[in-house]
Amino acid sequence: MGECGCGEINIIDSFLIGNKVIAVDLYRGCPYCGADIGIRLHIFTKKEAKFWDIQPREEFKPEKTEMNCRDLFWLDMDKFKKAVSDIEKEDNPKEYDTLKDWFDEHNYEIMQKVLKK
Repeated sequence: MGECGCGEINIIDSFLIGNKVIAVDLYRGCPYCGADIGIRLHIFTKKEAKFWDIQPREEFKPEKTEMNCRDLFWLDMDKFKKAVSDIEKEDNPKEYDTLKDWFDEHNYEIMQKVLKK
């Protein structure tokens, strides 16, 4: 992953737990490397986070309850539908044997449009 330069850090959220900064990095995948889309978690000291210019958005203080979680939403379905519609205008899926063939051709392109900042 990142051999072609695609592994640039893309922090979408960060928070403080105790004396550590947890940074959530959205990796957008790469059709050249064949790397899948995914999430990387970076665990930094406060000093390391400052070096990378990562400011925790908030302090996460787990409580003694059933559920201690942090929700991260990164896939916007409206953007997904628009990306599919835009690409469909340029390359009609009906010209492919199956919808899967069309999607296989355009899956990275769709997801790159959806995951842009």
